[in-house]
Amino acid sequence: MRPSTAARCAGVLTAVLVAAGCGTHHPRTESRVTPGTRAATADTAASRTVAAVVARMDTKSSSRLVETQRRDGRTVTMAGWQVWGRTGRGFDVMVPPADLGFQSLNHSDRMEMRSTGGNLYASIDPVTRGALKGRHWLRYSEAAADGSDLTDAMDKAGERSPIDALGVPAAAGRVALIGRETVDGKPTVHYRATVAADPRVVALKQVPATAQADLWVGRDGYPVRYVWDDGQQRNTLDFQSFGGTRVIRIPHASDVVEMRDKATTSTPTT
Repeated sequence: MRPSTAARCAGVLTAVLVAAGCGTHHPRTESRVTPGTRAATADTAASRTVAAVVARMDTKSSSRLVETQRRDGRTVTMAGWQVWGRTGRGFDVMVPPADLGFQSLNHSDRMEMRSTGGNLYASIDPVTRGALKGRHWLRYSEAAADGSDLTDAMDKAGERSPIDALGVPAAAGRVALIGRETVDGKPTVHYRATVAADPRVVALKQVPATAQADLWVGRDGYPVRYVWDDGQQRNTLDFQSFGGTRVIRIPHASDVVEMRDKATTSTPTT
């Protein structure tokens, strides 16, 4: 594994982390009116329905899903589990290595990524020589990569579900009913609102403060699809199932290559 390659990949990985977390949460005390939502046809009944969906999601703490992130011509597709709640945020997903620029570090069709406890783990081809021979994982510290302030903000945001940002416009009656649509063969009802990103993450990463959020709700009252589009990035979450507490396993220390400083780390070549 070449240090320069690992460093470049670290930047992509941390961008993925922020994209997965910064746009989906906002403090429940926020009450400001967003002009973009006012222009839409807000519907009281639609707002009540979405508020109920947000509350229903608060009773869950994990979801099996497929998330697609599109930004600057790059697409990253992740399939697996996302977890949230007071026990901690995280995910365990499979990603095509090419989506992250990991082709030289992982030659399989899919690589595993795990995020838990403020650390991001990425599976690689076994190191072939040196003291770290045989190890299969890189570990990046979120705090080291993006600072403890951003990590703390993301941890706080991670206590809420992926659609929690809709709670504010729903409570204010600012959700619009778009109509009935079929998503992946499932009958759904489509809703839309303008939502606000977590202001702490906005300040730290200079991401847009608001975004358009679209939610498709199935007959069981749970989300089927959620799309967040802030004009710079578009995230699509396709939910497959929901569950309770799920533990993200940490790779054993003996199988991990520590990337303590993404700019200067030196590790054996593969």
